[in-house]
Amino acid sequence: MLFIKFYVVLLCFLSFELLSQNPYHVDSIPSTLKENVDAVIRLDKTEFKIKDKGKAVLNMHYVVTIFNERGTDDQLRYYTYYYKLNKVLDISGKVYDKNGERIYKLSKKDIYDVSASARSNDVTDNRIKIAEFDNKNFQFPYTIEFESSVETTNMMFYPSEYFHPSERLSTQEKTLIIEAPDNFEFRYKEKKMPSTLNLVTEKNKKIYTWTIKNILASEYEIHTPDDFYPEIITAPKEFSVEGYEGNIESWNDIGKFISKLYQGRDVLPDAIKLKVANLVSQEKDTLKKIELLYQFLQNNTRYMSIQLGIGGWQTMTATHVALTGYGDCKALSNYMQALLKEAGITSYLALIRAGANEEDVDPMFPSMRFNHVINCVPLKNDTIWLECTSQTESLGFQGSFTGNRKALVVLADGAVLVNTVKYNAFDNAKITKATIVLDNANNATAQIKTSYQGILKERKEYLLQEKNEEKLKKMLQNLIHEASFELNKFTLQEDKSKIPSLHVSLDLTIKKLGNKTGSFFFIKLYGLSNKAFIISDTKVRNSDFYLNPNDYEKSEVDSITYQLPKNLVPDKLPEPVSIKTPFGEYVSSVTFKEGVLFYYRKLIQHSGYYAAKDYAAFKEFCKAVNKYDNQQVAFKVIGN
Repeated sequence: MLFIKFYVVLLCFLSFELLSQNPYHVDSIPSTLKENVDAVIRLDKTEFKIKDKGKAVLNMHYVVTIFNERGTDDQLRYYTYYYKLNKVLDISGKVYDKNGERIYKLSKKDIYDVSASARSNDVTDNRIKIAEFDNKNFQFPYTIEFESSVETTNMMFYPSEYFHPSERLSTQEKTLIIEAPDNFEFRYKEKKMPSTLNLVTEKNKKIYTWTIKNILASEYEIHTPDDFYPEIITAPKEFSVEGYEGNIESWNDIGKFISKLYQGRDVLPDAIKLKVANLVSQEKDTLKKIELLYQFLQNNTRYMSIQLGIGGWQTMTATHVALTGYGDCKALSNYMQALLKEAGITSYLALIRAGANEEDVDPMFPSMRFNHVINCVPLKNDTIWLECTSQTESLGFQGSFTGNRKALVVLADGAVLVNTVKYNAFDNAKITKATIVLDNANNATAQIKTSYQGILKERKEYLLQEKNEEKLKKMLQNLIHEASFELNKFTLQEDKSKIPSLHVSLDLTIKKLGNKTGSFFFIKLYGLSNKAFIISDTKVRNSDFYLNPNDYEKSEVDSITYQLPKNLVPDKLPEPVSIKTPFGEYVSSVTFKEGVLFYYRKLIQHSGYYAAKDYAAFKEFCKAVNKYDNQQVAFKVIGN
């Protein structure tokens, strides 16, 4: 009996020892990480080994255990990006069975090399090595391991790490390591990190390690802000790239470096100088001069992305743009600056993190996390921002792409971080006036005039770009949500002011408006639109939430007049509605007089950051808007 007990204990010990020696055994994953998941990331390690201010090696080590077919999404391919300033040293991969035993090794035929711009017209030396285990019949569960090593001489950028949870994907360990010579300094910022930095000094080097373990899978919560979860941002103090020396201890340092890259690249050909003189010599108003030169830029250039080595940050010359007629955002903005300079108008290049849903730069942590360049023209009472890559944009309108964020304005001796245009709810407006005439057969004619302003106009830009009339007609029909109607005629009129607008007029014939039940007839007041708020069903909100101004800073005003037959008499009119919350306001009212029903609706929405505890109130506001937008009026049908 004693021998049996000893044997069982020995067997358990040996089993545990085998598991500990085989880290990729599925049973070595903590049970809590395997609940309600399709895969578990065993290890996600980024290691940045700094050699000096001009060179480093970036090592990536990624291990994931996949439990089912859904878990294969985005897990069977591993992407290694490189270009002129990066050199791929090694890529390797292995597959392990559920016991952690290797069953496959990545071969050369599993790795292919493609241009990062294979499906675009960009001019770039960016390339991607793609290693994949796709179309292999491995038995679930299995583990994939990818490793890569890339040498970089672009030391303007250091790696950063986000520690976000994912749906149906948990993480056993996520680590960022920065290794540097012991006398070498770099910068970092910790955001909401639950664990502390582990700093080790050994053999003339310092090793900085940040690790978070056991990140549970989490259901995605809509509107979660980027900065809600832990993050590590790193950046250099001093760096060197292709012979250019720089410093990123302040925004001013970045401005000095960019000025160095752009120096002497704003010279215009004599022919263009003469054209500038002809354009503006008779004009005294500065704003009008800017408008004329901006139109000249739009009419004579086109955008082409050019990312070649340091050319990803250094502009081509103004002369090159003038002669070829194309350029990327840097080149076109630099060319615009040269045109304005020739006309005696001072302007500045501005670096920006562009994109409607892009996370803005951290004002307290200077870094090169920009992806776009625009032009900034300060005037006495205003500042004009010029998007130089667009051939159609209104003068000074930034829209969702570069508005509502910060830009680094590059000065002659440095730079300053400033706010771009913040569009409020009345800048982004949709104003509708409609007259609907209903006959005794419940058919109707409707004249609808809608003005889209600001960012809402931007989102209707596709209407102006469509040249085929039949296709345009179908697009306009999609704006109306009646079951059966005919679009008889339409007009579009664009207003290119600083807050641009698009005026759309539609003439409709609607068949069988409303619904008749017995002796009652029902009309949905807001029936021309079926738009509704989409609300998360999450019972308890865990994360704070962010309502993006590009989506939630707007207003809608609807004035709809229904001219009704004499045999329709309202049974009961809805009561006026007035709701006011931190997230927005809603007002509606209905009046009836002498056969005319008038419906008025106003919705104002506000953007911003809100605490998780406020999400219930936000849901209630959304539900209330949906409820009142679906109100109907019941009419008694008198006679025939």
